[in-house]
Amino acid sequence: MGGHPGMKVETREGKKLGEVKKIFPTGANDVYVVAGKRGEIFLPATDAVIQSIDLKRGVMKVARMEGLWEDEDEI
Repeated sequence: MGGHPGMKVETREGKKLGEVKKIFPTGANDVYVVAGKRGEIFLPATDAVIQSIDLKRGVMKVARMEGLWEDEDEI
């Protein structure tokens, strides 16, 4: 998908979730490990979750799916 460690992660609404720390390849899709304010958030690298990746700005925009993170994780 094009994300990389150090990339900032934000919701579509502009709330910050954290920064990509690791990427785990799996059989189906990669998983981005995001260091957030309350701990790690695991985001599957799927079109449903990853909305856009701006390599120039270093920002990944993500859509919320039930169970991936809570309101308390957003800054």
